[in-house]
Amino acid sequence: MAQQLKLWIDYKYRTRRVSHNDQLNTTSKNKIVTEYRTPIKDNSDLVFAVYQNKATTKTLSLYQDLVKSFAKTLDRIGKGASEDGNERRR
Repeated sequence: MAQQLKLWIDYKYRTRRVSHNDQLNTTSKNKIVTEYRTPIKDNSDLVFAVYQNKATTKTLSLYQDLVKSFAKTLDRIGKGASEDGNERRR
């Protein structure tokens, strides 16, 4: 488990390509800017945080996001059948 968590943290803080609209450039509207960013590690970060803004990170929203992601994973591997016709229960 420790090895998998280390792999996840390394993946979470990898350098990645980010594309966004250039809001500061007033001469050309809808110009897409692509840049490479590396997230900054902070010891108070949650491992599986949903939001990057610490003020809005709530454990309930984290749980709900994990439930949705787990349901999608079950569907992908063919184990997502609902129990007794109840869509919320797998």
